[in-house]
Amino acid sequence: MVWLISIVLSFLGPQRGNTFNLSHINLILLQLTIDLPILAIWMLAINGASSFKRYAASIKDSPDGQALNLVSNGLLIVVLYFVLQSITGVFPPYFVVPHG
Repeated sequence: MVWLISIVLSFLGPQRGNTFNLSHINLILLQLTIDLPILAIWMLAINGASSFKRYAASIKDSPDGQALNLVSNGLLIVVLYFVLQSITGVFPPYFVVPHG
């Protein structure tokens, strides 16, 4: 859902200079070549962090369980930061005042 909001904001945002005079459909396809790999990276990161968290929870009573739980919490925070940073990268074009 968050990825969908990010995609909509990036497509509806003001376009910067079209240096290569690309058509609108070419700009959309170019944007998709960026956004689809980002979705794949998000999914892999979220899956990996949640799998590690489940493993840490399953061994919480072992000697390493408490330490791995702390590491898994940190990993979840890093993944959350990565996703939020990607989403906030969509907003700057909305605040740039065009010259002219």
